[in-house]
Amino acid sequence: KPEIRFGASYGLLKSQLLLALDADYSASARRIVLRAGAEYLLDEWVFPGSARDDWSFAARAGINDGRPAAGIGVTHMSFVLDYALMFAEAGGAHKISLSYRFD
Repeated sequence: KPEIRFGASYGLLKSQLLLALDADYSASARRIVLRAGAEYLLDEWVFPGSARDDWSFAARAGINDGRPAAGIGVTHMSFVLDYALMFAEAGGAHKISLSYRFD
């Protein structure tokens, strides 16, 4: 059965703030899942007055299918470390990921 995914994002404040919205439709489940969130780059707070191209810090918050989520991310060159706390009916779930970007 087909699945349809759609998403969009928009950068504000000289791209320091990113707003995002996406939706998934599953024909087999006959259900639409909506997600919305924001990401704010904290580079100026972490390194005030100095530009660091090799490091980036971000704070994130959003809603995933009606449930709140929050997290932080740290990027150093091509390495990305992300942490998220996702709330559910039975409590919270912690997610940690380490990834490498091949640019």
